[in-house]
Amino acid sequence: MSYSRWSHSKWYTFHSADSAKHKWPFPLKKVKENQVFEICGMPSYSLLYKDIEPIELCLKEIKKEYPDASNEQIEELKGYILEFKQDIDNEFKFLTYLKNYFIDFYYDKIYHSYIKRIKLLIKRKH
Repeated sequence: MSYSRWSHSKWYTFHSADSAKHKWPFPLKKVKENQVFEICGMPSYSLLYKDIEPIELCLKEIKKEYPDASNEQIEELKGYILEFKQDIDNEFKFLTYLKNYFIDFYYDKIYHSYIKRIKLLIKRKH
């Protein structure tokens, strides 16, 4: 998921790890902590969920990578990072996580069943 794009910001930021696709039907702390927030640019910068707090230390490190970023731009980036953190917190709430896991599971099951039916219809017509 993208949090910002270059068309309206200095930052192009996004969540680059897909936590819903691992094999466990329950949220794992290790998986949550290793979700990645990406800052795309020159240079690119990756930030793990577990490294966000304390946010001021995190922003200080980012400022070293992007010395030309203004204070307003760093504050804007802080908002994107906190939004990412909130999204991950929400995604890894137990009931939300289970709901997403089972939706993915049944979607895959229905999708593959549908593809099999289409293949059978194609075979019958030939």
